[in-house]
Amino acid sequence: MAVIETGLFEAKTKLSALVREVAEKHCEIIITLRGKPMAKLCPVEDKPGPSVWEVRDSVLARYGEPELDIDFPVRRVDEQRDPLEK
Repeated sequence: MAVIETGLFEAKTKLSALVREVAEKHCEIIITLRGKPMAKLCPVEDKPGPSVWEVRDSVLARYGEPELDIDFPVRRVDEQRDPLEK
């Protein structure tokens, strides 16, 4: 993957073109301030990560079912109030 360096002023003025270039050429652009690297513009990976359910299954497989020993207080409907009201 090619790496291109550009200054902050140029990146600010040509951001749309730089984003297009990163997406099309799959390159990385290092944005510098006074010659010092400050940020990196890189393409988004096409492959999605694991789904929530896959992560849940792997956590359960590794650690097992959680032991819930929690007593939640019961709230009656008439006790609930709008949090935006004072």
